[in-house]
Amino acid sequence: MVENRWSFGRQLYWGLIFFLGFVFLSLFFFDESERFKNLFELSLGLLAVLVACYSKRGLKILKYRPSFRRQTRWLQWLGLGCLLYMMLVGHVFSSIYALFFDRHFLDDTLVALGAATLEEGICRGFLLSGFLGLAVYYGFKRKLVWASFAAAVTFSGFHLINLLGTPVMVVSQQLFYSLAMGVFLAASYFATNNLLVPLGIHFLLDWGPSYNYQPQPSSWLTLLAVFLPLLLVSSWYLVVLDRQVSNYF
Repeated sequence: MVENRWSFGRQLYWGLIFFLGFVFLSLFFFDESERFKNLFELSLGLLAVLVACYSKRGLKILKYRPSFRRQTRWLQWLGLGCLLYMMLVGHVFSSIYALFFDRHFLDDTLVALGAATLEEGICRGFLLSGFLGLAVYYGFKRKLVWASFAAAVTFSGFHLINLLGTPVMVVSQQLFYSLAMGVFLAASYFATNNLLVPLGIHFLLDWGPSYNYQPQPSSWLTLLAVFLPLLLVSSWYLVVLDRQVSNYF
């Protein structure tokens, strides 16, 4: 891994500080306009990304970008196929197209940018790097797998805050698909060694009409059919990559 400017413990608690700060300030600004709250989240997200990059001396998480062998290459293509399948089933492309004819284009874009920068800055910028440092320090065998799942579970757990105003069924589904996406985004970060890649993917997935959007429960069968393959392929890729980069630590 890269020689971080901060220790893994400091990265972990700064990730927690940014999350708790976001929750507290969101309550503080509860009565402000949607535009103001969107700009606030984007500003905090950009700050989180910048501080996370400072803590790691840049956008990288590994000292060197992994060289791709035959098995890792076809797993990457399989993972990309799972992502495209998820985007098609989730009508992501049609949502992005519809956004250009939506009068709330700016607000919807701010929402997507704010969510992508804040969540990736905290979860992949601070937590994934911090958990990887923890795994290296304690000599865990599957360092990338452990760090990815630890960060993804934490990322998923953050969604429990939605219980304050969202039905339990919806939140339980958010916990599942945010876990699957967290592992996939971690795998994309390790594969490219560039924080902007998971950030860009996250932005595209959230970029669509969202003004006054109220989440609704989906079919568990559909969620499993879409996100379980993504989770399994990403996990398999991380196991293979773990063996390949073991000499990096």
